[in-house]
Amino acid sequence: MPPEKVMAGTTLEMSKVAGVLITHEHGDHAKYAARYAELGLPIYCSAGTWACLSLPAGSRCHLLHHMEGATPVGEFAVFPFRTRHDAAEPFGYLVNHFEMGYLLFITDTRPIPFSFRSIGVDHIMVEANWDDGILDQNVTSGEIAQAQAARLRSSHLSIREAVELVQANETAHLKTVTLLHISDRNADRADFRKRMQDAVLFADVKDARPGLVLDLSKYSIK
Repeated sequence: MPPEKVMAGTTLEMSKVAGVLITHEHGDHAKYAARYAELGLPIYCSAGTWACLSLPAGSRCHLLHHMEGATPVGEFAVFPFRTRHDAAEPFGYLVNHFEMGYLLFITDTRPIPFSFRSIGVDHIMVEANWDDGILDQNVTSGEIAQAQAARLRSSHLSIREAVELVQANETAHLKTVTLLHISDRNADRADFRKRMQDAVLFADVKDARPGLVLDLSKYSIK
């Protein structure tokens, strides 16, 4: 999303933005990276992602490395970790702030082989892209090509897998779960939200959409 549109939807000033975290180089995630760089914002990503981006000379880039520990980004501490996607070197992020607690952000991936349960994550933003039954039906009807369905299954989380990921990281600290990257054709938002809400103990579940406002305080109570 272009920075002008991002800022139009918030009261935050561009000068207050500490940095831009990029998960991977695909256009739906990094299309406007050069525009953010032109505005003088520091970019944070993996070396593989950086090599794929066409950014202006002199861009402020901070290369991150898998599980390297905390990188300070303003008042935030960012912990990068490798995800499983058809990209050069995709990352997810665990982000900590003294008012927010820990936020786990993970999208465009297959299930990862580790959890952050011992940390006590406060908020999870997780991809829930497709559903087995809906995807199978769309392939049978010809709405989705077999090759496209195979790519989704090999590079994105289904709602079932998203539920499993959240359950693997859930503790009494978890307050919110936000579903990301929901397919327009291979998903049912209301059903996905209900399935996740039924699976968690106390967290409030939302699905990402324009105008959504989240309370990411570590002190919030449902």
